[in-house]
Amino acid sequence: MKLSCESKALGHRFQNIFLFRNLNFLLKDSVVTFVTGHNGSGKSTLLKIVTGAMQPIEGTVQFFDGTANLENDVVWASIGFVSPYQELPEDLTLNELIEFQKQMDNQSKGEEFYEELIQLFRMGKERQKQVRFFSTGMKQKARFILNLSQSRPIWILDEPTSNLDPASVDQFWNFILANKAGRIILVASNDPAEFHFADETIVLSA
Repeated sequence: MKLSCESKALGHRFQNIFLFRNLNFLLKDSVVTFVTGHNGSGKSTLLKIVTGAMQPIEGTVQFFDGTANLENDVVWASIGFVSPYQELPEDLTLNELIEFQKQMDNQSKGEEFYEELIQLFRMGKERQKQVRFFSTGMKQKARFILNLSQSRPIWILDEPTSNLDPASVDQFWNFILANKAGRIILVASNDPAEFHFADETIVLSA
């Protein structure tokens, strides 16, 4: 796949106040694109619109494979989305969640990729533990393991390093940079320490 995502004249508002308007951008594969802006500028809203979870008030967002327009169901199945507000089933273990995710992704392979992430984030001892007993940082690592699968070539990340210790932040970014080839990666962040990881930046300032 040669993926891209194009926004044309994108706009969204709450009540009568626009968060952003006339927003045009092109997301390319193998490129890490950051979305930055002050609190309330619409970073999380923009990410939800790109995933298709929200519809914009104005404009369009469209994904392409080369020049071919991708249908919404194909796009949805291709997206790995991670955010600190993403709920996880509290009564299931990490292993149970992984098995469920593999079935949802219809993956006959990919075990090594999950194992790589489990070892990378040092979650091996937590595999049989129910999510209810995870710390906030452990829950965020579980979201990485579950959603950044090999079969999903579009990774959309909302404040992904929230609740992580410095060592885990480094592990996360090393993983992202090592796996960005062939993927669209869109990251919402306001952490200046992370800005150097961006190949391109979308600034929301409305």
